[in-house]
Amino acid sequence: MRGLYTELLEDDRFELYMAAADVEHLRSTFYNTDRVIFLPYTSHSKYYRLAIDIPRLIRRYKIDVAHYQYTSPLYKNTREIVTIHDILFNDFPEQFPWTYRMSKDFLFKRSARRADLVTTVSQYSYEAIVRHYNISRTKMRVVPNGVSQDFFNDDVIGNLPDVQRRYGLGNYILYVSRVEPRKNHLALVRAYVESKLGERGIKLVLIGRTDIIVKELEEYIASLSAELQAQIVRLKNIDLPSLISFYKHASLSVYPSVAEGFGIPPLEAAAVATKVLCSNATAMSDFRFFGNDLFDPRDIPGLAQKMQEAFASDDMARREEIAQVVRNTYSWKNIASDFAGHVVTLFR
Repeated sequence: MRGLYTELLEDDRFELYMAAADVEHLRSTFYNTDRVIFLPYTSHSKYYRLAIDIPRLIRRYKIDVAHYQYTSPLYKNTREIVTIHDILFNDFPEQFPWTYRMSKDFLFKRSARRADLVTTVSQYSYEAIVRHYNISRTKMRVVPNGVSQDFFNDDVIGNLPDVQRRYGLGNYILYVSRVEPRKNHLALVRAYVESKLGERGIKLVLIGRTDIIVKELEEYIASLSAELQAQIVRLKNIDLPSLISFYKHASLSVYPSVAEGFGIPPLEAAAVATKVLCSNATAMSDFRFFGNDLFDPRDIPGLAQKMQEAFASDDMARREEIAQVVRNTYSWKNIASDFAGHVVTLFR
């Protein structure tokens, strides 16, 4: 939302209202705040907001179109846009607790069916929403995620912190993702061990908090030798400049997830011209510009081989070409311009 609406702030066709429990924090995430009217919620309860706060604000300020992520309020009193990034719990139910599946499925379906415009971030999610929720394609639009402009800003790139020195890294493989079963960390660690790259001093850096403990992952890492365990660096709560530096200085970025509604980390790595190996599953099949660097995330020997090959050869010109594709395709400016065109149709 920040990327999308930062660009829409420059569009004079819209008067923008943004609501939050912490208005000052929300204000601090935007630049041109003179173009926004910030509205405070009266409660921190999401249920109260959906039942009382949001409909009240819409009525009071005569809002023409309201934009929600995933879930819309209890009742509808204006035209609605609902963004649903994914409904992976329908295609991969074994990856989610049943209580999560039941509650989210009911709320998301209700919101999508009532909305005037439903947006999602990939063709994969588009087809899933149409299939599972029986939503008309005429009110569905793909509005992809974009890559932060910081990844293309020369001033930012030229002043990145030295994460290699800070964390004692030489050559390293990077995976950026929170930990949960569908993120497939275990397959990457096993492929890393099978590739024997650790024996060459190449470390594996895993960045992301643990959302769901993956017992098999922890047991497998614990079973490795002390020397090999020391080659696996696990970090979390990394600030954006440091994260960009990790991407920029990685010898290779790997994204082995088996299920995504979009998948932003491989694009962020590619944006700074780092070599990327990316899963070809679900939404990531859209990233056809990666060519032969797409892989089956369940094929561990195949991934190990691709990792070995990545260190055996390099093509800087191709990496720069992919970076340009990412810059052009996943620019928030271009994405917001397209989205604005869809929004304008709701005023007619």
